[in-house]
Amino acid sequence: MVSGIPSELKSLFCLLHIDLVRILVRWDMYIKLYVDNTHRARLLSTVDKNFFSTISSVLSDDVVTGIGRMTDATTTGKYNNLVIRRLVDKSKSSGYDDLATDLMNKLEVINTVCRPIRLIRDKHLAHRDLEMAQLPELTLSTDVIQNTLDGIMDFMNTFCRYFNKSHTIAYCGVITDFGSGSHFIKSLRRIVEHRRLESEDMVPEVGYLSNEFRDA
Repeated sequence: MVSGIPSELKSLFCLLHIDLVRILVRWDMYIKLYVDNTHRARLLSTVDKNFFSTISSVLSDDVVTGIGRMTDATTTGKYNNLVIRRLVDKSKSSGYDDLATDLMNKLEVINTVCRPIRLIRDKHLAHRDLEMAQLPELTLSTDVIQNTLDGIMDFMNTFCRYFNKSHTIAYCGVITDFGSGSHFIKSLRRIVEHRRLESEDMVPEVGYLSNEFRDA
């Protein structure tokens, strides 16, 4: 991943890469659980509607907050922030002016696309704006979030390819390594089946559909 990247830029890039992967993993879980499959969403609602509604909010809020952090200004008061803009500035100060220009152009597009995300992060999640709290709650389309993440991935890969033209980070492959919740979905299907067996007094004594964890 870091082949060819100068030492003065490598650690910053790696830290940003880790932050981006964390966001993408949560976003992938959200999409897989709540968006891609209507039958899957119905399964979650059948098992425990209130609980999985809360999980949905937690995952989406975490993604919005993460994007807000990555697209923040380089400083907040006297504190330095870990943000993608810092990669632009560091590239320029290291003498890679053409790379810095390319990254800045991409960052400007990202900032335009993610304005609704930043508004919710700034006015609803990071701080509770009084005026906004009295208005109908703002919602974000999945397209806005996905387009922003696509832009950030392209930004990161543009930086990476500058130093190693044959290398592109396949972020979807990185996400797969962390899992997408598929095993969890299988377990939920078993819960529904167990409930059916329980209603018919047919729960087996052993196996994954048994009452082994009834006291948990």
